[in-house]
Amino acid sequence: RITQRATAAPAPTQRPDRAPVVAVMPVRAATPDVAPRAEELGTRLRAALARFSEIAVLDGAVSTQGETYRLRTSMGADGTVAAELLDVASGRVVASFDGQLGSAAPGGDSVRFMAAALAQPYGLIMSRERRLLGEPATPGFSCVLRLFDYWRHYDPARLPAIARCLDALAPEGAATGPVMAAQTLVALEQFRIGTPRDPALLQEAYLRARRAVEVSPFDPRVHQALAAVLYARGDAALGIAALRNARRMNPLDPDIAADLATRLLGTGELPEARALLREACIFVASRPAWMDFYLFLAELLSGNLTGAVDRAQRMTDTGFELNMLAQLIGARLRGDQPGVTAARAALAARNPAWLSDPMTLLLQRLPSEEVAAQVAALVADAPPSVTPTMLRGARVSCVGEPT
Repeated sequence: RITQRATAAPAPTQRPDRAPVVAVMPVRAATPDVAPRAEELGTRLRAALARFSEIAVLDGAVSTQGETYRLRTSMGADGTVAAELLDVASGRVVASFDGQLGSAAPGGDSVRFMAAALAQPYGLIMSRERRLLGEPATPGFSCVLRLFDYWRHYDPARLPAIARCLDALAPEGAATGPVMAAQTLVALEQFRIGTPRDPALLQEAYLRARRAVEVSPFDPRVHQALAAVLYARGDAALGIAALRNARRMNPLDPDIAADLATRLLGTGELPEARALLREACIFVASRPAWMDFYLFLAELLSGNLTGAVDRAQRMTDTGFELNMLAQLIGARLRGDQPGVTAARAALAARNPAWLSDPMTLLLQRLPSEEVAAQVAALVADAPPSVTPTMLRGARVSCVGEPT
C-alpha cells in the first residue's frame, strides 16, 4: 500500500502564472538486478502524468528546462518504491510516497496512485498552485484554476470574472486544450444559471466545444467539456460516448470517472455508475460539490435510504442547487420537518421552480423520466411514504461500502 505525506503550501508568492511543469527524473535502482524494472517505472510515471493535460511533463534524463516540480523516485532491491516531489523554486519537498509495486504490471498500483494524487484537478499540484498563484491581475493559468475552484462553491457572482479572465488569457481558437475546455464550461454554466435561460449561451458552449475538439482532439478534458454540452442539449447518448472517449484518453482521472458515473445515473444505468463512483472515491483527492449529489443519488436509487440520508446530512453548503435538493429530500426522509422547511426556503430563494416544477429541472440533468420522477416525488409537498424499517440500511463511506 502506498502512503502519502504532504506538507502544507506556503503563502502565495511571486510565481510564473503558467501551467506547472513536472520533470520526472530517472528512477534510481538500488541494485543492477532491479534496474530494468526501475526504468520501466520511470516510463510509466511519465506516461501517466502526461495524461493530465493541465500539467506539462519532462523526461528529466533529457531536460529540466522550465521545470516547476521535480519528481525523484527510487526502487529498492525488494521492489519497494519511494518518491518525493520537490518544488524547484523553493527547494522544498512538498510530498513523499512509499509503497510496493504489487504483483500486477511493474509500477501499476504505485503509478496510478501517484499520478492521480499529484495531477488530478483537485490533487496536490493543482491545489498547491491555486494557493500559490491566487488571483493575479494579469490573466494566466490561474484562470483555469479559478474555474476548478468554482465547482467547489458555486458562487455565480464569480463566473463573469472567470469568463473574462479565460477570454483574455488566449484568443478564441488559439488557446490550449484546458483553457478551451474551461471556456466551454463557463459558457455552459452561464446558460444553466440564467433566469430565463438564454439558448444563445448553450449554442456558444456547443461551438466552443466543437472548436476545442478540432484544436485538441486528444485532450481528455476537452472531451469531458464536450460531453457536458451534449448532455445539456439533450444528446445523452452522445454525451456518454464523449465521456467514454475522455476516459480512454485518461483512465487515471477520478474526476472523469465520477463525471461518467453521473451521466450513467441520469439514464438509470446503476451498476456501472456505482462501480465508477467507488473508483472515484478511492482516488479523488477532494470532491467537488456535484460529486456529492451523485453519491447521494446512487444510494437513493439503490434503495439504501439510510445511506442517502447520511450523504445528504454530510453535505456542506456550497450553493449547488442539486445538493440543496438532496438536503431537502434527506430531511423529508428522516422526518425532520424544520429541516424540510429550511431546505425548501433555501431552494425557493435560489430557484423557485425546484418547488413548483422539479420534474422539468430534473430532466435537464437526468434524462431518464423514471429516474427524474423518482427524485421529483420526494420533493413534493406531501410527505413520502417512509417507515422506520425503510431507514435500516447501511451508512456508507463510499458507494455501497458500510462505515
